[in-house]
Amino acid sequence: MVGLGETFPRRLKIDFGAHELGGRRPAMMSITQNQVASSTNNSEEDTLQQLMHAVTSLQAHSEEQSKLSAKVEQCQMEAEERHRIVEERYRETLRMAKEREEELRPVKATMEKSARLLPTVSPASFWAQPFNEEIDQTPIPQSFQELVMEPFDGTQDPHTHLQAFQTQMYISGGDDRLNC
Repeated sequence: MVGLGETFPRRLKIDFGAHELGGRRPAMMSITQNQVASSTNNSEEDTLQQLMHAVTSLQAHSEEQSKLSAKVEQCQMEAEERHRIVEERYRETLRMAKEREEELRPVKATMEKSARLLPTVSPASFWAQPFNEEIDQTPIPQSFQELVMEPFDGTQDPHTHLQAFQTQMYISGGDDRLNC
């Protein structure tokens, strides 16, 4: 390592623009070895401070990244746990459905056997009642006019509404069968 004494003489004279002074005596400044060492130390201190600041910043960033990584890992573990619980519930639901299906299989077989033995009732036979046939065969007179009434909305008296309907039907020439 080269010391400052070997690089710089004990006293230096530095010319601050003597050629630009136009014949006047140039200002001379003496710099000692201590001043050179001091300025060198100041620049080294500045560099060290910059490095320390960079290291501190990197450490803070590293700590933040570590915290974020830990948080992500925790979230992943929680998600995996939730997924595991959902899968367990799904398997339990499937198992219960299969058990219920096994329980209902004999009941279903009994019902199917009973259904084959019972006579079937068609919807047509339900509608083929004498009262319905009489209403369906009622002729509509030529003079019959379609009624124009306000529909029943529940805010008025139902008895009054029915009386108004029956009165209108009788006026237009309808009988009880036509009222239906």
